[in-house]
Amino acid sequence: MSLLIGCNSDFKSSDKSYQYIPKGFNTIIKINSLNEFISQARNNEVFKALKLNDSFDSIKILNYLNSKQDIFLAVNDNKYIIVTQNDSTLMSEDSKLQIDWSESKNKIHKVAVDTSISFIRIINSVFVASNDEALLNTIKKDIEARDLYQLIETTNPTSVASVIYLDHSPEFDKLIYPNLLFDSGYKQPKVFDLDLIEHGFSYSGVISSKDDIHNFLLSFKNTLPQKNFGLSIAPATASEFVSLTFNDYSIFNHNISQLTKRNVDSLQTNFLKYANEVSYISTDSKKAISVHVLDTNLALDYIENKSFKESYRNIDIYTLAQNNFFKSRLLPFIDLEFSEFLTVYDDFVIVS
Repeated sequence: MSLLIGCNSDFKSSDKSYQYIPKGFNTIIKINSLNEFISQARNNEVFKALKLNDSFDSIKILNYLNSKQDIFLAVNDNKYIIVTQNDSTLMSEDSKLQIDWSESKNKIHKVAVDTSISFIRIINSVFVASNDEALLNTIKKDIEARDLYQLIETTNPTSVASVIYLDHSPEFDKLIYPNLLFDSGYKQPKVFDLDLIEHGFSYSGVISSKDDIHNFLLSFKNTLPQKNFGLSIAPATASEFVSLTFNDYSIFNHNISQLTKRNVDSLQTNFLKYANEVSYISTDSKKAISVHVLDTNLALDYIENKSFKESYRNIDIYTLAQNNFFKSRLLPFIDLEFSEFLTVYDDFVIVS
């Protein structure tokens, strides 16, 4: 069964529900598959990093929504707001769900689920719920936040949920970009489409920044993207894979040196000048870097202070005297503290 949530006479079908998300909410979750989201989000690493796990205990009203449209959940500290398109079957009828339908200012109604208290209001064609009654009294449509709305429009409707994150969180950044370094005061909007699994997730997304100084995507300025080869040798057990591609390492090297304020890497004895892709591969505690090169013989000749160690299945393995070659050279994208062993496989130079 369902409950009819009444609508106003000034119904406006052109209203987008997300236009009623007030300013001040730095984490916005666009929920496309509510049942999957509810079952997986509670203990997921993404929401732990965003410090939202405890918030889900107080947002029990989500369990009683049957929206045929996207649901937007915005959270800031202990305050939350839910917006979605209203219809006659939006809320399920349940003995645990107690709604006070008495008349009130702005037609705001109190909803109790166990010890969780929410307030609901219908504005034009949009259903709004929050644990802050005062917020619902002042909420109104905002058509000015175009940058935010553009981010929302880029999300993938087939994912379980999408996170639009407008703040800086070291825990979240470390989870999403395990090898990227961000200044503590660095803020940029982030959009991630999530497919949640038990205790895990996969994602794709967009980052944007108006601050060129901190935008590490400028490392690729004036380079051309290349085919990704590294995935072809990454083991199926890989838990993390990062690939950097470029048509000219010298340009990439110059750009990254400018952004990180360090000396430009000399290419006279650097085998990376033959590379068009560098990949970072991690399998639990084991880490490696694969470098796709245009000529493995030339690349190998340029690697100094290597010593033959052994041959395994016709693959020669070397030890490296300079075992910190990748410690900082490719920061903020890739960091391999120790690279003690080297081998050549097909068109790859692999260190680990």
